[in-house]
Amino acid sequence: MTTARGSRVAGRGKGSATVMFLLAVSQLAVPLSAQSMRTFTASRKLESAATLSVGVEFGAGYLTLGPNTQGMLYDASIRYDQERSTPEHRYDATMHRLDLRLRPIGSAGVRVTNREQLAQRASLTFAPTVPLVLDVTLGAGEGELELGGLRIKSAAVHSVATRTIIRASHPNAIACETLDLDGGAAEVITEHLGNLRCAEIRFDGGVGETTLDLTGRWSSTLRVRAKQALGNLKLVLPKDAGVRIVLDRTLTSFTPVGFVQDGAAWVTPNFRTAARTIQVDITTAVGGIEVRWE
Repeated sequence: MTTARGSRVAGRGKGSATVMFLLAVSQLAVPLSAQSMRTFTASRKLESAATLSVGVEFGAGYLTLGPNTQGMLYDASIRYDQERSTPEHRYDATMHRLDLRLRPIGSAGVRVTNREQLAQRASLTFAPTVPLVLDVTLGAGEGELELGGLRIKSAAVHSVATRTIIRASHPNAIACETLDLDGGAAEVITEHLGNLRCAEIRFDGGVGETTLDLTGRWSSTLRVRAKQALGNLKLVLPKDAGVRIVLDRTLTSFTPVGFVQDGAAWVTPNFRTAARTIQVDITTAVGGIEVRWE
């Protein structure tokens, strides 16, 4: 059952759940009126779950995501245009799956033609005690994701044409398997990704500006694979870590401050003796690579 304006929907059963947001917007000839905007909410009380799987797809607007303190497994709120979209909710207790979508009405498309469309907002929070498998896709607009304080088992964030900030302000309570980041024609900014304690971080960028901040509280070896077709890639690195960078570049500038060349790689003098290391493989076509030490 789906409801709007202040309603709450809670599923029943135990196990994992999948949350998907499809916020698609159509061509607009006139600005959105205040009367056409509604609010949809859905939540589920905290329960025992081995893993919570989440899929988020947000077409246009402003999305925030982070931990909650209200004793909820998840809590979602979406502000949407009721003349163009309709929310749908379904929880499958057998499959332990929750689908929450905002579908376009009729033959509505997905192209953003009016700034008022970006007034659509979605807020999504999760319990900090349940392991989380997260998959987020952002279209046109902005996203601000705070992964610090969540138990991130693995995460993927896809930015199509947007500005996305991904933070990990606090250390992950569990070890993270992988973090996948995609950027189409987007600006991707990260902060303290080392706090996620991921075994591997993978970034695949198209055209845009990217900051990969690998500082934070982690140990052992962090592996990073980054591809940037066109644009600038900034690496923020902790001073105490031993770092090895392997470059495959075409028309890309790189000033190896703090590195010495070791065959096909660039390494810091402490790479073989440091308590923790970072191994970075970078493939770029046109742009620049910048290193900043913290």
